[in-house]
Formats: sequence, structure tokens, C-alpha cells
Amino acid sequence: MRWNLYDCVLFLRVAARKGGFLNKERMNKTINCFLYLLLVCGASLSPAGIPIPAEKDHVTSLNGTWRFKLEQPGGYSSKTNHGGRPVAVVNPATIESFQTIDYKEDKAWLDLNVPGNWEMAGLSPATYNQPDNASGLYRLWFDVPKTWQGRLVRLTFDGVQNGSELWLNGKPVAVDEPSWGRTNYHESGWTAFQLDLTPAVKFGEKNLLAVRVTKNTRSSDLDTGDYFFLGGIHRPVTLFSVPKSHLEDVTVQTRLLAGGRWMPPRKK
Repeated sequence: MRWNLYDCVLFLRVAARKGGFLNKERMNKTINCFLYLLLVCGASLSPAGIPIPAEKDHVTSLNGTWRFKLEQPGGYSSKTNHGGRPVAVVNPATIESFQTIDYKEDKAWLDLNVPGNWEMAGLSPATYNQPDNASGLYRLWFDVPKTWQGRLVRLTFDGVQNGSELWLNGKPVAVDEPSWGRTNYHESGWTAFQLDLTPAVKFGEKNLLAVRVTKNTRSSDLDTGDYFFLGGIHRPVTLFSVPKSHLEDVTVQTRLLAGGRWMPPRKK
């Protein structure tokens, strides 16, 4: 199991709240010490991800116009001030099967630009410091070239605020670094993540990507601060393919020699 910085801090905060063994001051000190150990020990501070290839024939941007429906309003009142305290998570009473291919969109569906936030489109109030319980449904039909057959088809989300559940052609697709043990689910609004579409993709045909985005999650408090908290797919989305034999990850290590000297490049 590979932990990134987000996972480690989340673990400490959840453990502190559940167990009650740390007050706020002690928790912050513990987190700072833990981060120092991560840096010293060389733990991963960012998610693993397959490098996006440089060949344009194997990379497609999915930025643009998606179909969108506000699944539920957030229940936010501008007169309410939560004082920075986390808001209790409230899920929709009923869940639509919007991820299926034969799903029929109703009049509530509209066009929404990705990357972007649904608040900026006037669909839900912008909330300050903490999220409300607004959630949204995204659908996008896109082509996968037939020439990509025999390769792995991958998708990179640079940022979704805050939780995202994903399907392709009605089937759940596994996220490389899933959250809370749910294979097709990812949390963290500022962290990029990847998923493998290969098992469910249709080469040379139209494919349906469906994403359910929840603004308020169990870990959204990690992404809050002295700013407006906006929901949605707010960073670029990139579709790409790589050969079955490819670079899985790249690590760069630098070494400082005795006396503060650095190691010069080796001569060819």
C-alpha cells in the first residue's frame, strides 16, 4: 500500500477525532512531526501516476462541454455561519442510475464547462470556508480511437472537488488510489488521480463517462481554508493510451555529498 501526504494527514485527523486521544494543539504538533519524518524518510508526497506520453496521437483532452445535473442542493443559507466547523454529510434520499447507457436525461440536465465549478455557473451558492451538501452528476460521450486497441487506456483528473465516483459505459472503473476502500471512488479536491479504463472501453466507438461529484465528504475538512469552497471538476481531464510495457512511475533522487558538495553529471 502506497500512502501519499494526503492519506497520512487524513489518518491522523480521523484517528484523533474518533479516538479522542489528541486535542487540537497536540494533533497539530503530531502532524508536523509526522510530516518531518515523511520528508526525512523519503515517503511519497504525491500520488503515483503513469506519465502522459508526448505523442499527440495517444493523448486527447476531455475538457469542454459536459452534461450536468445538480443532484441535490446544498442546503446552504448565507445567514448561517458554521464558524469553520465541518458540516455534517447529507447524502441524497434517492440515487439515480445516471451512469447507465440507456439513461434518459430530464429537463434538469444542462451543459457545463469542464474544467469549472457549478457555483460559477450560478447553479448553487458559493460557500465560504466549509462545503455545503451540494452534489452533481456529470456525463460525457467521447471517442476512443480504434488504433488504441492493444494498448492501455488511461484517464487523468487533475482535480475534482471533493469526492468523485466514476463509471465507464455503466461499469465502475477502478481508481489507482481509491478512498475508503471503494474501488471507483476518490477523495481530495486538490490531488490529481488516474484510473484505468481498459477493461470497459469500446475501441472505435462512443464511450460514456459518468462522474458523481460530492462537495462535502468525510475528508473535505482537509481541503478547507480561508477561501470560497467550490464544487465540481475544476481542473483538466486528459485521456491517453500507453503500451502494455511502459513506465509505471518516475522517481528522481538528489544526493548531497560531504561538505555540501553536489555530484556533477556523469560524462558520456
